This record gives sequence, structure tokens and C-alpha cells, in this order.
Amino acid sequence: MKTILVSTGQTIFKKQLKIFLTSLKNFKCKENSKCKEICNISILSPNYSFIKNKQYASNQFFFDIGNEREDKFYAKFVICEFVKSVAFPNENILYLDVDHICRKNFSMPSASSSEIFVSSEVKPISELLKLEYVNLLKSYFPFLENTQSFFHYNTSIIYGKSGLLASICDDWKQIYEILYKIIPHNILEEISFSIALLKNKITISPISTKIQSSFYNLDKSCSLFHYGGPFKDSILIKNCILSNTIDINSYCINIEDFIRFSK
Repeated sequence: MKTILVSTGQTIFKKQLKIFLTSLKNFKCKENSKCKEICNISILSPNYSFIKNKQYASNQFFFDIGNEREDKFYAKFVICEFVKSVAFPNENILYLDVDHICRKNFSMPSASSSEIFVSSEVKPISELLKLEYVNLLKSYFPFLENTQSFFHYNTSIIYGKSGLLASICDDWKQIYEILYKIIPHNILEEISFSIALLKNKITISPISTKIQSSFYNLDKSCSLFHYGGPFKDSILIKNCILSNTIDINSYCINIEDFIRFSK
């Protein structure tokens, strides 16, 4: 299995990357050989000046994805270049957003040839889009009418077979472009991804909150905590990271020091 992270090289991404890698090293990359494969990390970026300095991981890859719009959300499509040109088709790929903290050891579920796991953060699409936009999506993609419920699947985690991910990449990009001027950009990549999976009849499975939780679905026993999203505490944490209030060099990063569990 390969674990992949994506960074544009912006200051906040660099600091979040260092925090995550520190927390992962603290729990995953010690003597427990069962878990060491999760620490086989590759850093991907569309920014060559960031990648050429291998300070974060021994495996760092630059991919020119032609992002003339300088769309920060489009940067995630470097995943497609990786699964098409670097990874083996039957290899398990674990993608994680950099705004995670690793709290304890964890194991991923078995990956199949017809299923992709995503984040535990799942919302009815109606929470994010007005009905007129949901109906517009269904007019563009009639197969959505056949789905019992249309959900928004967060892609802070993507896990599955490399070949399966590669097989939906063209649809993922095409749908992204079709919806670029219609759907808010902060959720466009995720909605495009789930529509591409549904189009290809691939099962979408949210990961257990025991593996990952967030401010949206807090589980105090989680192994990975995702502190991203449009939440007050998420914004506070990111401001603290940028202002160096949080010690990114600490090897004792603790989620209880990172968020307020008293909610």
C-alpha cells in the first residue's frame, strides 16, 4: 500500500504537512511492522519548486496538470497522474488531506475491485446545495435520478485500488469542468468525484468514525482527526498554525491539545 498526500506548497499546507507527518511518525512508524506500510508515504504536488526539495518524504512527485486557473482545488488531480503513471494497478492507495492528526494506530479495511472508501463525513446534498442546483445536476447526469439518495461525500480520505481510481479519473475531470461555473468550488472536486463513481457503478463507502472523525461527526475514539471544514474551531486551528502558536516541531502532538473535546 502507498499513502499519498498532496500539497500546493503554500505556507499553510507546508505547516499542516509537517504536523501530520510528525503525528503519524509518533504512532505508526515505530516497531509495529503491521502498520509500517501506511508510512510508505509519497508527496504529490503541481508545484515543482516545492517538490524538488525532498525535506518531507523520500518519495516526492511533481505532476504538471495544466492548472492555468491556479485553482487550488484542482491540485487534487495530481492523484490521477500518480495512479496512472506510478502506482501498480492492483496496489492499495490511501489518500489523506494534510489537515489530519494521527492519534493512534489504525488499520484500513480490505480494498476490493469495485469499492472506494471516502471520509466518514457524509451529508445530504440538500445541506450544501439548493434544490434548483440538485435538479440541475440531475439534468446533466440523468443516472442520478436512479439513486435513492444523493449525498455529498467528503474526500479528505480516498482509499481503494489504484487501477479502480485510475479508471474514473477521466470522468472525474470532465465532470469537474462541466460543473466549474455552476457548483461552489470548495465542494466541486468532491461532488465531481462522487458523481464519477456513481456513473461507473462503483460502491462508495464512508470510512468508520473509529478510523476518522471531524468536527462534523466527532468520535473521541478516532485514530485520525480531520480538523478541516467550515467550522469555527477549524478556522481557529489554522490561524494558530499560521501564527506559530502550535509547535509544529513537537513530537508530542496530542489531539486533546489541538481541539476542544468539551463540546
